[in-house]
Amino acid sequence: MEGRYVVRHDNDWASTRAGAARVSKTFRTQAEAIAYTRPIARKEGVELRIQDRYGQFRQCDSHGHDPRSIRG
Repeated sequence: MEGRYVVRHDNDWASTRAGAARVSKTFRTQAEAIAYTRPIARKEGVELRIQDRYGQFRQCDSHGHDPRSIRG
């Protein structure tokens, strides 16, 4: 799955691309990592997934084509 992620990285937060072996950039706070990663996800038209401090994904923002329809 294509996308960008904000994940816990040691004691910091990191921005990374789906399937990447290394992180793109690290930050001291999650807010800084989100502020850096969200515009990239928008520009690339991909999903942004944000991890909480326990390793669970707490938020998902779709910036591209979403195949799921919310209309019934």
